[in-house]
Amino acid sequence: MPGWLPPADQNRARIDLGFNLVNGANTLRFEVFHDGIAASDYENTGVEIQFSRSF
Repeated sequence: MPGWLPPADQNRARIDLGFNLVNGANTLRFEVFHDGIAASDYENTGVEIQFSRSF
């Protein structure tokens, strides 16, 4: 199937790391990512923090 892979100079990788802290009805979620590994002209980094409470 031609065209389903990007050209070799457009390949890149992404890594996501995160964890959840749960304390009774409270949950704190933290996630960080970095995109653009092995790409010379692209880089993107982000952080997400989420708090939820069940009642």
